[in-house]
Amino acid sequence: MPLSKAEFDQWAGRHGAMFGFAHANDSAMFSLWFGLFADRGYSPAELRYATDSIAAKTEPLKWREHHLAEINKLIGDRRGAYEAKRLRDFPEDNYGPSRCSSCEGSGWVSVPSPRQIVDKRWEPSGMHVHALAVVACNCPQGQKKLDGWDASPSEFQKRIPRPMMQSYYEQQICSHWRGLVRDYEEKLAAILKANALSEQADKSRPLTGPIKKVLESVAK
Repeated sequence: MPLSKAEFDQWAGRHGAMFGFAHANDSAMFSLWFGLFADRGYSPAELRYATDSIAAKTEPLKWREHHLAEINKLIGDRRGAYEAKRLRDFPEDNYGPSRCSSCEGSGWVSVPSPRQIVDKRWEPSGMHVHALAVVACNCPQGQKKLDGWDASPSEFQKRIPRPMMQSYYEQQICSHWRGLVRDYEEKLAAILKANALSEQADKSRPLTGPIKKVLESVAK
């Protein structure tokens, strides 16, 4: 199943508590991370694995952008190792659904929310959040997921709309969604880098002069 916001929030609370993410901008940062992780189909178990692996490192990660890069690397490496083992054990599956470049075998693809597609642009909501929606992949695994949804939906599935097919989304909603997601990820990376550089500058060059006096007067 796709990563839900509640599952992500639970992971983010744990990860933030373990590594001291208490900055005012961390909430906005985690909102951006959610979109990125949901798009890549990360599961709660994979995120917990990444957090625990980072915690076990002998050299702690210093910056938030390093956490993001390490999470992506750890989960990517783990998926790659699992896939390599699966193909060794079941070589007849070399061309199965797991080879799909869109869903990586999950059957689900995260796309920009249809509600936020305006004049072929991905317009964020009032909270400046780029929302994602899940569609069933065009590959056989996607159809299999929808068939399972129709035949025996879970309690969670009964409470949410049935996903549309990727082909329908591309025909009726947005055919160039991959470019929109790529642009979003690039902006996210720039924001995280800016945050990291700002924190680094604050630590190496504390505020002085008139600005410091104003901040001190406000704090009194």
